[in-house]
Amino acid sequence: MPDNKVQPLEILEVGPQNLDGEHLCCAMGTDKDSKACTLTKKDWVKSVYPQGYRFWKLPVKGKAFLEAIPAEAAWCPIQAPGWLFLDCFWVSGSGKGRGYGLQLLDHAIQYAQQQGFLGLVALAGDKKRAFLSEGGFYKKAGFVLADTAPPYYELLALPLRDEIPSPSFLPCAKAGTDSSSGFLLYYSCHCPYTSKYVPLLQAEAEALNIPFQAVKLECADDAQNVPNPFPTFALFFNGSFLTNEILSVNKFRKLIENNNLSTRLTP
Repeated sequence: MPDNKVQPLEILEVGPQNLDGEHLCCAMGTDKDSKACTLTKKDWVKSVYPQGYRFWKLPVKGKAFLEAIPAEAAWCPIQAPGWLFLDCFWVSGSGKGRGYGLQLLDHAIQYAQQQGFLGLVALAGDKKRAFLSEGGFYKKAGFVLADTAPPYYELLALPLRDEIPSPSFLPCAKAGTDSSSGFLLYYSCHCPYTSKYVPLLQAEAEALNIPFQAVKLECADDAQNVPNPFPTFALFFNGSFLTNEILSVNKFRKLIENNNLSTRLTP
């Protein structure tokens, strides 16, 4: 599947055997905050690796990596027993347009075939959206739409066998609402930057006297019961979903101002 734009590079698997000495690509800074975020992510990787989690990356500048895990252990509310769930998939910077994404995807397909998975399943947005894979890339590679969930999520599947059940979102993900008042945030340390930004958002909401509840997900079972397909960061207000984008304080303030959220608290 890799194209002919560049010579295929050796793919490195990052796990407990080499985790301490490897970058995880999504957190490569050298400042104090970046180092702390990296350690948080590495602790998360160590906790899920025994469940079949894998992290593959290419030795290039920028970000070129793919995470995968058996769907039964995925931190995502899906029903796909026997499938391999493609989690965070990121190629950026100078790596774009060089065939790195296709090389990583081809590696995942070969791994799924060798391990006897029924197919590969991935979460994407209906168009380019922050922190979500682009569905168009998967569709060009042969993935088909298996299910949708509000407001813009797609579940894409690449079967490796004939006549097998199609993956789907769990009912909680398709509901897309919550009964809370004020802000409710579901998050996990799957993304290293939640450990940095969630406390900042909590402090900002407190300063504005707006209720803010942050629910840290500690296991896949917790994540599979979140009323949104992206439990890594799912922000609600008065029960309605707002965004899956991991917000800085400035973006959080703009979100509040643009939607008049400070005046819309449930009595």
